[in-house]
Amino acid sequence: MMMMKLFPVLTAALAVAGIFSAPAMAEAPGKLRFSNLEFGMPMDPLLWSSTPMRAEQHTPATDIKYAVSQLHAAIPVGLSASEARERLQAAGSRCDMTDPSAISCRYKDVQTPDSEYVDDVIWKVTVPLVNGRVADLKVARDWYRR
Repeated sequence: MMMMKLFPVLTAALAVAGIFSAPAMAEAPGKLRFSNLEFGMPMDPLLWSSTPMRAEQHTPATDIKYAVSQLHAAIPVGLSASEARERLQAAGSRCDMTDPSAISCRYKDVQTPDSEYVDDVIWKVTVPLVNGRVADLKVARDWYRR
């Protein structure tokens, strides 16, 4: 009986602490983290046995829809190139601007769908620029099994 009385109190305390709240993916745009976006991804599928190891696989756009919306919220159109680059690097990616009309960023992670395989995951974000400001955002998530 005592446990029944404590359950609502414990649940409320845990929710306040953020344990039962939405995953960290729902953080404010300034708190964007690729590791959190990756944590929210569905497990990569099993592959046909005839698929060569290390063959690059593309994650369907429907599977990264939430992550893309979080990236768009954190890197809005019109943001300065330097601020966009800083935010993407703070989120865990490595960025370069070899082309002054775009920022190219990559985030690498590892996923272990089962004990037999390891998947290398690569997030690629391209930020086209116009007059030094974000004009768009292109996001891809690719992976390969090893």
